[in-house]
Amino acid sequence: MALARNSLLGLVAACVAHGVAFAQTPVDDAFRAAMTKQHDKAIEILRGVIKANPSSTEAFELWQKVEAEKWQELLMQKGELGKLAQHILLLANAGRKEFNRDEAKIKALVDAACGDDYAKRREAMIELDTKHGEFAVPALLAKIGNADDDKGQVAGIMALRQIGRAATLPMVSALESGNAVLRRNIAAVLNLTKDHRAIPALTALMKDQNEGVVSVARDALNNMGAKPGADAVALFLEQSQNYMVGVGTEGSDISDVVWSFAGGKLSYQDCSPAVYGYELAKKSAERALGMDPGSVEATTLIARSYLAQVAAIDNAKLDALKDGVRSNLNLVAMAMGPKVIGRALESSLRDNQPMVAAAAIRALGDTTDKDALGSSPLLAALDNGNKVVRFAAALAVAKASRSTNVPQADKVVAILGEAVAEQAINRIATVGLDDANKKAVANAVSLKNGNVVEANYNSVRGLVGQVLTGATSPDVVVVNDVLADGIPMTVINSVQRHSPNVKFVLVTGDADKAKEIYGDKIAGTIAPGFKPEELESKVAEALKGVDQAAFKVRAAEVAVKASNALNTLAGNRVSIAPAVSSLETQLQRTDDVAIPAARALGEGGSSIDALLGQITGSAASKDLKVACADAAGKVLGRVQTISPEQFAALKGVAADAKADAGLRTAVAVALGKAGLSTAQRLEVAKALSVMAVAAKAGE
Repeated sequence: MALARNSLLGLVAACVAHGVAFAQTPVDDAFRAAMTKQHDKAIEILRGVIKANPSSTEAFELWQKVEAEKWQELLMQKGELGKLAQHILLLANAGRKEFNRDEAKIKALVDAACGDDYAKRREAMIELDTKHGEFAVPALLAKIGNADDDKGQVAGIMALRQIGRAATLPMVSALESGNAVLRRNIAAVLNLTKDHRAIPALTALMKDQNEGVVSVARDALNNMGAKPGADAVALFLEQSQNYMVGVGTEGSDISDVVWSFAGGKLSYQDCSPAVYGYELAKKSAERALGMDPGSVEATTLIARSYLAQVAAIDNAKLDALKDGVRSNLNLVAMAMGPKVIGRALESSLRDNQPMVAAAAIRALGDTTDKDALGSSPLLAALDNGNKVVRFAAALAVAKASRSTNVPQADKVVAILGEAVAEQAINRIATVGLDDANKKAVANAVSLKNGNVVEANYNSVRGLVGQVLTGATSPDVVVVNDVLADGIPMTVINSVQRHSPNVKFVLVTGDADKAKEIYGDKIAGTIAPGFKPEELESKVAEALKGVDQAAFKVRAAEVAVKASNALNTLAGNRVSIAPAVSSLETQLQRTDDVAIPAARALGEGGSSIDALLGQITGSAASKDLKVACADAAGKVLGRVQTISPEQFAALKGVAADAKADAGLRTAVAVALGKAGLSTAQRLEVAKALSVMAVAAKAGE
């Protein structure tokens, strides 16, 4: 629910900004109960609100009546109480969307904002800003683009200035209009609001065919302190790059729609906040490519934006987007070809975005021809210090090679053996660390402790921007006590406001002072120049008492993929010897990991001892026992030797009338594949012999 909470807290913040009047409601009562530790009472109150089955409009009205701080406290509550508050606010969010997109209401307010009555005009402008924001822009553009309505142009410009930053992106999209009056007046609005996100588009206007447009755009750029004579293509590319790494937007900029201009009309499309920044990155790169069709960087950024959205959907667990949207995004990225995807991989690694890099690697695994693997960046990724990248690369190489004649096969198998052993994966992000400490973090996550690095951020805005969109969701953030663009408290407060369960470890040489300043806002401190083992210990300490279920699910997903890949490799006679020990250890895990591990051992193992332990033991499920028996048969069929102890154990299971019939069959088949002596075969036959006589009634 992290993503939902992000958008809901945006509602809460907007509530304060809009000056809403508050009245006592059941939610206020629930808040008081929660703050006095009467959680059961608070839950009962909110259950009553939901039981009344409010419409989205009614929920929106309720949201408006409750103070922002109260909603925030309820959202932060653990368990059912927090979930009930989230449910109500999700309804409110839907109601807000219906309200602020109401075209009839907007048109009436725009007419009032452009009317003769000053008081009504001012009141309408404020309402357009506070209640409708960016959704009022299309109607206002109709006013400022009307060459026959000078008064409407002036009033519309003032109304758009009132809306401010929220109007910037739809206006930038509308600069593609063929209406010179509209382009000029949009530039005039941007001159008033001075939103630097408009600089690339205003720079592009310097080549406009209309002198009036050029003149106003020049004034706007001068007032923003923009570099004279800058290249618009380079600026769009820089902007795309900033959006890509989460520093191109402020928290309040994040929207649930993106804007486009086509067929003479400005329109919006709904967009998940988790991919919002990447959509903006794509649009800026597309503008650059439109101006310079040969731009390699623009093409790379476009591919990367699609891959980043795939990664964000997976990372934020946006199940609603997985079926159709994710596959289409991935399809577009793959259609751009291995060379472009390879560049996207390299730039993602350069910018410390391992999750995006992993999405690029998976796309390369699907698109790289087997014969081209030798020169693919996938091979370099096998040596990456980040587990996320390394594991993805090993899986992709195995897939692209069709599991035969695998380049660097020993390395691929060893990495998959490492991946299959993961028990629980904790996500770490870092902010402001120097190179030595970054290296120590990389070494720490290479220990067999289940940690992975989501990203290393050099700036506060980098991490906070990614968390605000839901594109990253670390469990632990390692933050330096000295930052280039802020202070640790900014990072801690901003992240915890949206992801309250994130733990922080502060890198500082003065632990006592840090505890005095930050108190329980940090889970611990670590001295600069720390060793990998020290960080490993600090992360474990920070996560002590935290529910490990999600961590184990992440690890199981990796382990299952690795087991299946090893199974396929072994089936194609690629030696999996470096991974056998890891696979044998996984037989004691849950079936989703243990069964594919057993199958891989069947294809590439040389001993049945670990398999036999599960077959004859009491802990394994029936399905795992059968899988181990099938695997044992494949191993025995290859090695053609069986020890007396192994023979006795298998014979005992096969002869046990109380054992599962499927298991007995699988064990009998395994014995049949073994290199048994004549005496052993006769012994098996006697142990399994039955008389061809119908059972008597009651037997």
